[in-house]
Amino acid sequence: MHCSSCEILIEKKLKKLENIHAVNASLSRGEIDIEFSGKSPDPKLIDQMFLDNGYTFSLNPKSAPPLPFLFKFAEGRLIFSKSGLFSAFKGSFLILLILMGVLLIDGSKLGGYISISNTSSLPTFFIFGLIAGISSCAALVGGLLLSVSRNWSDMYIDQDTFWKRSIPFILFNLGRLIAFALLGGLLGYLGLNLGFGFVLKPAVTAVVISLISIYMLILGMGLLGFDFVKKLRLSLPKRITSKIVSMEDLKGKYVPFVVGLLTFFLPCGFTLNAQAIALTSGSVLDSMLMMLFFALGTLPILLLISFSSVKIAQNPKLNATFNFVAGVVVVIFAVYNFNAQLNVLGLPSFSDFKVKSVGNSYTSIINDSTQLLKTTATSEGYSPSEVIVKADVPIDWEITDTGASGCTNAIISTQLLGDKRVTLVPGVNSVKLPALKAGVYKYSCWMGMYQGVIKAI
Repeated sequence: MHCSSCEILIEKKLKKLENIHAVNASLSRGEIDIEFSGKSPDPKLIDQMFLDNGYTFSLNPKSAPPLPFLFKFAEGRLIFSKSGLFSAFKGSFLILLILMGVLLIDGSKLGGYISISNTSSLPTFFIFGLIAGISSCAALVGGLLLSVSRNWSDMYIDQDTFWKRSIPFILFNLGRLIAFALLGGLLGYLGLNLGFGFVLKPAVTAVVISLISIYMLILGMGLLGFDFVKKLRLSLPKRITSKIVSMEDLKGKYVPFVVGLLTFFLPCGFTLNAQAIALTSGSVLDSMLMMLFFALGTLPILLLISFSSVKIAQNPKLNATFNFVAGVVVVIFAVYNFNAQLNVLGLPSFSDFKVKSVGNSYTSIINDSTQLLKTTATSEGYSPSEVIVKADVPIDWEITDTGASGCTNAIISTQLLGDKRVTLVPGVNSVKLPALKAGVYKYSCWMGMYQGVIKAI
Protein backbone atom coordinates (compact mmCIF):
# COMPACT_ATOMS: atom_id res chain seq x y z
CA MET A 1 0.00 0.00 0.00
CA HIS A 2 1.11 3.57 -0.67
CA CYS A 3 -0.94 5.86 1.56
CA SER A 4 -3.82 6.04 4.03
CA SER A 5 -6.22 6.28 1.10
CA CYS A 6 -5.26 2.69 0.22
CA GLU A 7 -6.36 1.65 3.70
CA ILE A 8 -9.75 3.28 3.24
CA LEU A 9 -10.26 1.82 -0.23
CA ILE A 10 -9.50 -1.73 0.92
CA GLU A 11 -11.64 -1.46 4.05
CA LYS A 12 -14.65 -0.10 2.14
CA LYS A 13 -14.59 -2.89 -0.44
CA LEU A 14 -14.02 -5.73 2.03
CA LYS A 15 -16.82 -4.58 4.32
CA LYS A 16 -19.24 -5.26 1.45
CA LEU A 17 -18.47 -9.00 1.57
CA GLU A 18 -20.94 -11.29 3.30
CA ASN A 19 -20.17 -12.28 6.92
CA ILE A 20 -17.50 -9.54 7.29
CA HIS A 21 -18.07 -7.63 10.53
CA ALA A 22 -14.98 -5.40 10.77
CA VAL A 23 -11.89 -4.60 8.71
CA ASN A 24 -8.75 -2.74 9.80
CA ALA A 25 -6.07 -2.12 7.16
CA SER A 26 -2.63 -1.00 8.36
CA LEU A 27 -0.34 0.87 6.00
CA SER A 28 2.66 0.61 8.32
CA ARG A 29 2.34 -3.18 8.76
CA GLY A 30 1.11 -3.95 5.26
CA GLU A 31 -1.55 -6.15 6.85
CA ILE A 32 -5.34 -6.29 7.19
CA ASP A 33 -7.20 -7.63 10.22
CA ILE A 34 -10.60 -9.04 9.29
CA GLU A 35 -13.31 -9.98 11.79
CA PHE A 36 -15.77 -12.44 10.24
CA SER A 37 -18.20 -15.23 11.04
CA GLY A 38 -18.41 -18.57 9.24
CA LYS A 39 -15.97 -19.33 6.46
CA SER A 40 -12.72 -17.37 6.17
CA PRO A 41 -12.57 -14.99 3.17
CA ASP A 42 -10.67 -16.52 0.25
CA PRO A 43 -7.51 -14.50 -0.61
CA LYS A 44 -7.91 -15.45 -4.30
CA LEU A 45 -11.41 -13.98 -4.31
CA ILE A 46 -10.08 -10.79 -2.70
CA ASP A 47 -7.31 -10.66 -5.31
CA GLN A 48 -9.94 -10.59 -8.04
CA MET A 49 -11.80 -7.77 -6.29
CA PHE A 50 -8.67 -5.59 -6.30
CA LEU A 51 -7.19 -6.72 -9.61
CA ASP A 52 -7.55 -3.28 -11.20
CA ASN A 53 -6.03 -1.57 -8.15
CA GLY A 54 -2.85 -3.65 -8.19
CA TYR A 55 -3.18 -5.13 -4.66
CA THR A 56 -2.50 -8.81 -3.88
CA PHE A 57 -3.46 -10.70 -0.72
CA SER A 58 -2.32 -13.84 1.09
CA LEU A 59 -2.58 -15.39 4.52
CA ASN A 60 1.21 -15.44 4.84
CA PRO A 61 3.66 -12.50 4.61
CA LYS A 62 4.25 -11.60 0.98
CA SER A 63 7.05 -9.49 -0.49
CA ALA A 64 6.26 -6.68 -2.87
CA PRO A 65 7.20 -7.35 -6.52
CA PRO A 66 10.70 -6.09 -7.37
CA LEU A 67 10.96 -2.77 -9.10
CA PRO A 68 12.39 -2.71 -12.65
CA PHE A 69 16.17 -2.37 -12.50
CA LEU A 70 18.34 -0.47 -14.99
CA PHE A 71 21.33 -2.81 -14.70
CA LYS A 72 22.85 -5.28 -12.26
CA PHE A 73 25.94 -7.43 -11.84
CA ALA A 74 25.33 -11.16 -11.93
CA GLU A 75 27.84 -13.96 -12.40
CA GLY A 76 30.57 -11.48 -13.23
CA ARG A 77 28.53 -9.82 -16.00
CA LEU A 78 26.81 -6.48 -16.34
CA ILE A 79 23.17 -7.14 -17.26
CA PHE A 80 20.86 -4.40 -18.53
CA SER A 81 17.10 -4.54 -18.13
CA LYS A 82 15.19 -3.57 -21.27
CA SER A 83 11.99 -2.90 -19.34
CA GLY A 84 13.84 -0.91 -16.67
CA LEU A 85 15.70 1.17 -19.24
CA PHE A 86 12.50 1.78 -21.18
CA SER A 87 10.63 2.86 -18.04
CA ALA A 88 13.47 5.20 -17.06
CA PHE A 89 13.67 6.63 -20.58
CA LYS A 90 9.91 7.15 -20.77
CA GLY A 91 9.72 8.85 -17.39
CA SER A 92 12.80 11.01 -18.02
CA PHE A 93 11.45 12.05 -21.43
CA LEU A 94 8.14 13.17 -19.92
CA ILE A 95 9.92 15.09 -17.17
CA LEU A 96 12.21 16.78 -19.70
CA LEU A 97 9.21 17.64 -21.87
CA ILE A 98 7.35 19.25 -18.95
CA LEU A 99 10.36 21.24 -17.76
CA MET A 100 11.20 22.41 -21.29
CA GLY A 101 7.60 23.58 -21.67
CA VAL A 102 7.80 25.52 -18.39
CA LEU A 103 11.13 27.11 -19.40
CA LEU A 104 9.86 28.03 -22.86
CA ILE A 105 6.73 29.63 -21.43
CA ASP A 106 8.72 31.42 -18.74
CA GLY A 107 11.10 32.81 -21.36
CA SER A 108 8.41 33.69 -23.90
CA LYS A 109 7.87 37.20 -22.45
CA LEU A 110 4.11 36.53 -22.30
CA GLY A 111 3.88 38.55 -19.11
CA GLY A 112 5.30 41.57 -20.90
CA TYR A 113 2.57 41.62 -23.53
CA ILE A 114 -0.24 42.28 -21.09
CA SER A 115 -0.63 44.40 -17.97
CA ILE A 116 -3.68 45.03 -15.85
CA SER A 117 -5.05 48.03 -13.98
CA ASN A 118 -8.35 48.92 -12.33
CA THR A 119 -9.58 50.11 -15.73
CA SER A 120 -8.73 46.87 -17.59
CA SER A 121 -11.55 44.86 -19.18
CA LEU A 122 -12.67 41.52 -17.73
CA PRO A 123 -11.31 39.56 -20.74
CA THR A 124 -7.93 41.15 -19.97
CA PHE A 125 -8.07 39.74 -16.43
CA PHE A 126 -8.97 36.34 -17.93
CA ILE A 127 -5.93 36.42 -20.25
CA PHE A 128 -3.77 37.57 -17.33
CA GLY A 129 -5.02 34.49 -15.43
CA LEU A 130 -4.16 32.24 -18.39
CA ILE A 131 -0.59 33.56 -18.34
CA ALA A 132 -0.42 33.10 -14.56
CA GLY A 133 -1.65 29.50 -14.87
CA ILE A 134 1.24 28.51 -17.11
CA SER A 135 3.99 30.51 -15.45
CA SER A 136 5.00 31.25 -11.86
CA CYS A 137 1.61 30.32 -10.39
CA ALA A 138 1.91 26.88 -12.00
CA ALA A 139 4.94 26.19 -9.83
CA LEU A 140 2.99 27.03 -6.68
CA VAL A 141 -0.75 26.33 -7.10
CA GLY A 142 -0.33 23.75 -9.89
CA GLY A 143 2.51 22.08 -8.02
CA LEU A 144 0.44 21.90 -4.84
CA LEU A 145 -2.52 20.36 -6.69
CA LEU A 146 -0.23 17.88 -8.42
CA SER A 147 1.29 16.86 -5.08
CA VAL A 148 -2.11 15.96 -3.55
CA SER A 149 -3.62 14.55 -6.75
CA ARG A 150 -2.68 10.94 -6.06
CA ASN A 151 -4.18 10.96 -2.59
CA TRP A 152 -7.45 12.41 -3.88
CA SER A 153 -7.52 10.00 -6.82
CA ASP A 154 -6.90 7.02 -4.53
CA MET A 155 -9.61 8.09 -2.10
CA TYR A 156 -12.29 7.91 -4.81
CA ILE A 157 -10.78 5.14 -6.93
CA ASP A 158 -13.56 2.64 -6.16
CA GLN A 159 -16.33 4.84 -7.61
CA ASP A 160 -17.96 3.48 -10.75
CA THR A 161 -17.94 6.59 -13.00
CA PHE A 162 -15.31 9.11 -14.06
CA TRP A 163 -17.35 12.03 -12.71
CA LYS A 164 -17.75 10.48 -9.26
CA ARG A 165 -14.00 9.89 -9.12
CA SER A 166 -13.53 13.53 -10.12
CA ILE A 167 -15.58 14.88 -7.19
CA PRO A 168 -12.65 16.11 -5.02
CA PHE A 169 -11.05 17.91 -7.97
CA ILE A 170 -14.34 19.50 -9.06
CA LEU A 171 -14.88 20.72 -5.51
CA PHE A 172 -11.33 22.04 -5.29
CA ASN A 173 -11.74 24.12 -8.43
CA LEU A 174 -15.25 25.22 -7.45
CA GLY A 175 -13.96 26.36 -4.05
CA ARG A 176 -11.19 28.30 -5.78
CA LEU A 177 -13.62 30.15 -8.07
CA ILE A 178 -16.00 30.97 -5.21
CA ALA A 179 -13.15 32.24 -3.01
CA PHE A 180 -11.75 34.50 -5.72
CA ALA A 181 -15.19 35.97 -6.43
CA LEU A 182 -16.34 36.53 -2.83
CA LEU A 183 -12.98 37.51 -1.33
CA GLY A 184 -12.28 39.65 -4.39
CA GLY A 185 -15.48 41.53 -3.60
CA LEU A 186 -14.31 41.86 0.00
CA LEU A 187 -11.07 43.44 -1.22
CA GLY A 188 -13.09 45.99 -3.17
CA TYR A 189 -15.19 46.75 -0.08
CA LEU A 190 -12.12 47.20 2.13
CA GLY A 191 -10.43 49.46 -0.39
CA LEU A 192 -13.58 51.52 -0.98
CA ASN A 193 -14.79 51.95 2.59
CA LEU A 194 -11.78 51.54 4.84
CA GLY A 195 -8.97 52.78 2.61
CA PHE A 196 -6.89 49.66 3.20
CA GLY A 197 -3.56 49.49 1.38
CA PHE A 198 -1.83 46.39 0.11
CA VAL A 199 0.49 45.76 3.05
CA LEU A 200 1.31 42.06 2.93
CA LYS A 201 4.87 41.87 4.29
CA PRO A 202 7.51 40.15 2.13
CA ALA A 203 8.83 38.12 5.06
CA VAL A 204 5.32 36.77 5.73
CA THR A 205 4.80 35.64 2.14
CA ALA A 206 8.28 34.10 2.12
CA VAL A 207 7.55 32.02 5.23
CA VAL A 208 4.14 30.91 3.90
CA ILE A 209 5.55 29.81 0.52
CA SER A 210 8.53 28.13 2.22
CA LEU A 211 6.25 26.02 4.42
CA ILE A 212 4.10 25.09 1.42
CA SER A 213 7.24 24.19 -0.52
CA ILE A 214 8.48 21.90 2.26
CA TYR A 215 5.06 20.22 2.33
CA MET A 216 5.17 19.82 -1.47
CA LEU A 217 8.69 18.37 -1.23
CA ILE A 218 7.57 15.72 1.26
CA LEU A 219 4.51 14.81 -0.83
CA GLY A 220 6.66 14.68 -3.96
CA MET A 221 9.04 12.27 -2.29
CA GLY A 222 6.01 10.24 -1.25
CA LEU A 223 5.00 10.01 -4.92
CA LEU A 224 8.50 8.69 -5.63
CA GLY A 225 8.02 5.95 -3.04
CA PHE A 226 10.35 7.02 -0.22
CA ASP A 227 9.50 4.88 2.82
CA PHE A 228 10.13 7.60 5.41
CA VAL A 229 7.21 9.60 3.98
CA LYS A 230 4.84 6.74 4.82
CA LYS A 231 6.06 6.83 8.42
CA LEU A 232 5.47 10.58 8.67
CA ARG A 233 1.75 9.96 8.07
CA LEU A 234 1.03 13.45 6.70
CA SER A 235 -2.69 12.84 6.63
CA LEU A 236 -5.81 13.08 8.75
CA PRO A 237 -6.68 10.25 11.16
CA LYS A 238 -8.34 7.34 9.40
CA ARG A 239 -11.62 7.92 11.24
CA ILE A 240 -11.87 11.40 9.72
CA THR A 241 -10.58 10.31 6.30
CA SER A 242 -13.24 7.60 6.15
CA LYS A 243 -15.92 10.28 6.38
CA ILE A 244 -14.20 12.41 3.78
CA VAL A 245 -14.35 9.66 1.16
CA SER A 246 -17.84 8.47 2.03
CA MET A 247 -20.10 9.06 -0.97
CA GLU A 248 -23.12 9.10 1.31
CA ASP A 249 -21.81 11.89 3.53
CA LEU A 250 -21.78 15.23 1.68
CA LYS A 251 -20.02 16.93 4.56
CA GLY A 252 -16.97 14.77 3.91
CA LYS A 253 -16.38 16.51 0.60
CA TYR A 254 -15.62 19.84 2.27
CA VAL A 255 -11.87 19.18 2.55
CA PRO A 256 -10.96 19.59 -1.17
CA PHE A 257 -13.45 22.48 -1.30
CA VAL A 258 -11.75 24.22 1.63
CA VAL A 259 -8.31 23.64 0.07
CA GLY A 260 -9.61 25.34 -3.08
CA LEU A 261 -10.86 28.28 -1.00
CA LEU A 262 -7.49 28.67 0.70
CA THR A 263 -5.60 28.97 -2.60
CA PHE A 264 -6.81 32.61 -2.67
CA PHE A 265 -4.21 33.26 0.02
CA LEU A 266 -1.29 31.57 -1.78
CA PRO A 267 0.98 34.53 -2.57
CA CYS A 268 1.71 33.97 -6.26
CA GLY A 269 3.06 37.11 -7.95
CA PHE A 270 0.29 37.31 -10.57
CA THR A 271 -2.37 36.72 -7.91
CA LEU A 272 -0.96 39.41 -5.65
CA ASN A 273 -0.94 41.80 -8.60
CA ALA A 274 -4.62 41.12 -9.36
CA GLN A 275 -5.55 41.38 -5.67
CA ALA A 276 -3.78 44.74 -5.34
CA ILE A 277 -5.72 46.12 -8.30
CA ALA A 278 -9.02 44.74 -6.95
CA LEU A 279 -8.27 46.57 -3.70
CA THR A 280 -8.09 49.90 -5.54
CA SER A 281 -10.97 49.27 -7.97
CA GLY A 282 -13.41 51.47 -6.05
CA SER A 283 -16.25 49.00 -6.59
CA VAL A 284 -17.24 45.78 -4.84
CA LEU A 285 -18.83 44.34 -8.01
CA ASP A 286 -15.87 45.29 -10.21
CA SER A 287 -13.31 43.77 -7.84
CA MET A 288 -15.43 40.60 -7.52
CA LEU A 289 -15.59 40.18 -11.30
CA MET A 290 -11.90 41.02 -11.74
CA MET A 291 -10.81 38.24 -9.40
CA LEU A 292 -13.38 35.78 -10.75
CA PHE A 293 -12.21 36.26 -14.35
CA PHE A 294 -8.59 35.99 -13.22
CA ALA A 295 -9.40 32.66 -11.49
CA LEU A 296 -11.25 31.45 -14.59
CA GLY A 297 -8.07 32.12 -16.56
CA THR A 298 -6.07 29.84 -14.24
CA LEU A 299 -8.75 27.13 -14.47
CA PRO A 300 -7.70 25.32 -17.70
CA ILE A 301 -4.29 24.17 -16.43
CA LEU A 302 -5.77 23.14 -13.06
CA LEU A 303 -8.54 21.16 -14.77
CA LEU A 304 -5.92 19.47 -16.96
CA ILE A 305 -4.00 18.35 -13.87
CA SER A 306 -7.23 17.31 -12.13
CA PHE A 307 -8.83 15.20 -14.83
CA SER A 308 -5.53 13.68 -15.97
CA SER A 309 -4.94 12.48 -12.41
CA VAL A 310 -8.38 10.86 -12.25
CA LYS A 311 -8.03 9.13 -15.61
CA ILE A 312 -4.51 7.85 -15.06
CA ALA A 313 -5.27 6.54 -11.55
CA GLN A 314 -7.43 3.76 -13.05
CA ASN A 315 -4.51 2.27 -14.99
CA PRO A 316 -1.88 0.70 -12.65
CA LYS A 317 0.95 0.93 -15.23
CA LEU A 318 0.17 4.49 -16.21
CA ASN A 319 -0.33 5.35 -12.54
CA ALA A 320 3.19 4.17 -11.68
CA THR A 321 4.65 6.34 -14.46
CA PHE A 322 2.46 9.28 -13.40
CA ASN A 323 3.62 8.97 -9.78
CA PHE A 324 7.26 8.98 -10.87
CA VAL A 325 6.91 11.93 -13.26
CA ALA A 326 4.66 13.91 -10.91
CA GLY A 327 6.99 13.19 -7.98
CA VAL A 328 10.05 14.54 -9.81
CA VAL A 329 8.18 17.60 -11.11
CA VAL A 330 6.72 18.39 -7.67
CA VAL A 331 10.15 18.06 -6.03
CA ILE A 332 11.65 20.40 -8.65
CA PHE A 333 8.82 22.92 -8.17
CA ALA A 334 9.20 22.69 -4.38
CA VAL A 335 12.95 23.35 -4.51
CA TYR A 336 12.39 26.15 -7.05
CA ASN A 337 9.80 27.87 -4.82
CA PHE A 338 11.88 27.43 -1.66
CA ASN A 339 15.00 28.78 -3.38
CA ALA A 340 13.03 31.83 -4.54
CA GLN A 341 12.04 32.61 -0.94
CA LEU A 342 15.68 32.52 0.13
CA ASN A 343 16.16 35.33 -2.41
CA VAL A 344 13.25 37.25 -0.88
CA LEU A 345 14.81 36.97 2.58
CA GLY A 346 18.25 37.94 1.28
CA LEU A 347 19.72 34.57 2.27
CA PRO A 348 22.24 32.45 0.30
CA SER A 349 20.52 30.48 -2.46
CA PHE A 350 21.20 28.45 -5.60
CA SER A 351 20.57 31.64 -7.57
CA ASP A 352 23.87 33.00 -6.26
CA PHE A 353 25.72 30.67 -8.64
CA LYS A 354 24.29 32.67 -11.55
CA VAL A 355 25.73 35.96 -10.28
CA LYS A 356 28.54 36.97 -12.61
CA SER A 357 31.63 38.83 -11.50
CA VAL A 358 31.15 42.54 -12.12
CA GLY A 359 34.73 43.54 -11.49
CA ASN A 360 35.60 46.53 -9.30
CA SER A 361 34.32 49.44 -11.40
CA TYR A 362 31.36 51.39 -10.04
CA THR A 363 28.06 50.95 -11.87
CA SER A 364 26.61 53.99 -10.13
CA ILE A 365 27.24 57.62 -11.09
CA ILE A 366 28.97 59.17 -8.11
CA ASN A 367 28.46 62.82 -7.12
CA ASP A 368 29.78 64.73 -4.12
CA SER A 369 27.16 63.67 -1.57
CA THR A 370 25.17 60.96 -3.31
CA GLN A 371 25.36 58.43 -6.13
CA LEU A 372 22.88 57.59 -8.88
CA LEU A 373 22.05 53.96 -9.63
CA LYS A 374 19.93 53.13 -12.71
CA THR A 375 18.01 49.86 -13.20
CA THR A 376 15.55 48.77 -15.88
CA ALA A 377 12.63 46.50 -14.95
CA THR A 378 10.93 44.29 -17.55
CA SER A 379 8.79 41.16 -17.45
CA GLU A 380 12.06 39.18 -17.71
CA GLY A 381 13.73 40.70 -14.66
CA TYR A 382 16.05 43.56 -13.78
CA SER A 383 18.98 44.93 -15.77
CA PRO A 384 21.78 45.21 -14.95
CA SER A 385 21.13 42.51 -12.38
CA GLU A 386 24.55 42.78 -10.69
CA VAL A 387 25.95 46.23 -9.88
CA ILE A 388 28.66 47.84 -7.76
CA VAL A 389 28.14 50.99 -5.72
CA LYS A 390 30.37 52.99 -3.39
CA ALA A 391 29.99 52.08 0.27
CA ASP A 392 29.06 54.78 2.82
CA VAL A 393 27.47 57.06 0.18
CA PRO A 394 23.63 57.49 -0.03
CA ILE A 395 22.01 56.13 -3.20
CA ASP A 396 19.36 57.60 -5.49
CA TRP A 397 18.00 54.49 -7.19
CA GLU A 398 16.12 55.10 -10.45
CA ILE A 399 14.14 52.06 -11.60
CA THR A 400 12.68 52.48 -15.09
CA ASP A 401 9.65 50.24 -15.69
CA THR A 402 9.57 49.35 -19.41
CA GLY A 403 7.12 46.44 -19.17
CA ALA A 404 7.33 44.88 -15.72
CA SER A 405 4.46 42.48 -15.17
CA GLY A 406 3.25 39.88 -12.72
CA CYS A 407 6.06 39.15 -10.31
CA THR A 408 8.48 41.85 -11.54
CA ASN A 409 6.23 44.89 -11.07
CA ALA A 410 7.30 45.19 -7.44
CA ILE A 411 10.74 45.05 -5.83
CA ILE A 412 11.35 43.76 -2.32
CA SER A 413 14.47 43.37 -0.20
CA THR A 414 14.61 42.67 3.50
CA GLN A 415 18.21 43.97 3.44
CA LEU A 416 17.54 47.24 1.58
CA LEU A 417 13.85 47.99 2.15
CA GLY A 418 12.85 46.01 5.25
CA ASP A 419 9.11 45.24 5.21
CA LYS A 420 8.41 47.81 2.49
CA ARG A 421 8.05 47.11 -1.21
CA VAL A 422 8.57 49.31 -4.24
CA THR A 423 5.50 48.99 -6.46
CA LEU A 424 6.56 50.02 -9.95
CA VAL A 425 4.60 52.22 -12.35
CA PRO A 426 5.47 52.73 -16.03
CA GLY A 427 8.35 55.16 -16.39
CA VAL A 428 10.94 56.18 -13.82
CA ASN A 429 10.48 55.17 -10.18
CA SER A 430 12.75 56.88 -7.63
CA VAL A 431 13.90 55.18 -4.43
CA LYS A 432 16.27 56.70 -1.90
CA LEU A 433 18.57 54.21 -0.16
CA PRO A 434 20.76 55.06 2.82
CA ALA A 435 24.53 54.72 2.68
CA LEU A 436 25.39 51.03 2.60
CA LYS A 437 28.16 49.34 4.49
CA ALA A 438 30.56 47.27 2.41
CA GLY A 439 28.87 43.98 1.51
CA VAL A 440 26.48 42.23 -0.86
CA TYR A 441 22.76 43.12 -0.86
CA LYS A 442 20.07 41.13 -2.66
CA TYR A 443 16.71 42.29 -4.00
CA SER A 444 14.06 40.45 -5.96
CA CYS A 445 10.56 40.52 -7.37
CA TRP A 446 7.88 39.74 -4.80
CA MET A 447 7.99 36.00 -5.59
CA GLY A 448 11.80 35.83 -5.50
CA MET A 449 11.95 34.37 -9.02
CA TYR A 450 13.86 37.34 -10.50
CA GLN A 451 16.61 38.86 -8.44
CA GLY A 452 19.45 41.34 -8.49
CA VAL A 453 22.55 42.09 -6.45
CA ILE A 454 23.99 45.39 -5.26
CA LYS A 455 27.59 45.12 -4.10
CA ALA A 456 28.93 47.95 -1.98
CA ILE A 457 32.74 48.37 -1.90
